[in-house]
Amino acid sequence: MKPWSLLLLLWLLSACHAAPAVGNGPVAGEKEGATMVSIRGEVAFIDLEGGFFGIVDKEGRRYDPTNLPPEFAVAGLPVHIRGRTLPATVGFHMWGTRIEIISIEKR
Repeated sequence: MKPWSLLLLLWLLSACHAAPAVGNGPVAGEKEGATMVSIRGEVAFIDLEGGFFGIVDKEGRRYDPTNLPPEFAVAGLPVHIRGRTLPATVGFHMWGTRIEIISIEKR
């Protein structure tokens, strides 16, 4: 066998041994550790760290939305939110449970 063909064969064998492209992570569109939630609450302005808007539900649970649309950033506005919690992350505000809003509407 010629030296270059031996090198080619070794290269092909090593390429076949590469790590698989598919992992065991979450399914596309899902986030690991996320829980779907439906929240009926009120937008609140929180005067911490320069101020931000959060959501407080009827039981007093606090939610820190990562993507609250500007038109809903009104203190006292009653809203209904469908979203997912982001429990494995630490937020800048350190206030309430971080959520990613999927849909939001005024009540």
